[in-house]
Amino acid sequence: CRCLSSMIPFLLPDTFEPMRESLGSAVKACFESHAENEDIQSLLLAVWAACCTRDLCDDGFYLRYLVEDTSGVSSIQRAMVTHIGSLEVQQHCCTLVRLLTTPSQHRATLGKMGLGQNVLNAMIVHNQAASLIREGLFAMKNLAAEQTNKEALQAINSERMLTHLLWMNFDDASVLSAGLPAMNNIAVDVVQRTISALHESVIQLVMLAMKHNPDDMALQKNGCFLLKSCTYNPINIRTMMKHKAGLIEVLKAASQQFPESCKDRAECIALKLETFQ
Repeated sequence: CRCLSSMIPFLLPDTFEPMRESLGSAVKACFESHAENEDIQSLLLAVWAACCTRDLCDDGFYLRYLVEDTSGVSSIQRAMVTHIGSLEVQQHCCTLVRLLTTPSQHRATLGKMGLGQNVLNAMIVHNQAASLIREGLFAMKNLAAEQTNKEALQAINSERMLTHLLWMNFDDASVLSAGLPAMNNIAVDVVQRTISALHESVIQLVMLAMKHNPDDMALQKNGCFLLKSCTYNPINIRTMMKHKAGLIEVLKAASQQFPESCKDRAECIALKLETFQ
């Protein structure tokens, strides 16, 4: 498995493609045979992650293979439950969920199977593992982009739990930057064109994250995006008005530092705050 996960990214298509189905069957069989062995499970997950990473640039064979035959996803879920205390297993699983949900056509199926809860559990248990949390947040962002997953994500209090996780990892700008789009997708209803009323701690988190990371373009851009979404709900604007001075300060700084990425949104948000009655 170690050899395979290292070799797969570099195999030529003529070498790799004829073996894809047999490799998938072998990995599934090993998964069943060694379900209780944490080390082997971790290595098998690494092989699948290597295959799916390659798939994003190829024809998506393994992305379909694992989702359409749901036993593959069920194996991933069992590994997440059985080996919840293993950082390596959980990280590989979160990476796989992120990869499997990158194509939009698989998000509804995976959401219905409860992958959101599995990913959230992994992040809660390993709440100081920045690399795992980043993968988990990207996976949650993808799942939340699918409208049919909204109700399930709300039922597991995903907004509140992600807020706690982001506060716990406030010193890591990369975690904050990954978390803000996930928060946005959970809150926004693209069909109804509405956004839910967010807790004041979310507004404070965005404001302070932008204040403490003025040179991080991705974080500033994602912060402006979430704040602009917030302004489409009057309840959120009233909450934002409690922090008007601080928000306008960080929005002005983002606009000046990254005019191409942030200026239009930042100025729009600031104008709404200035004129809100």
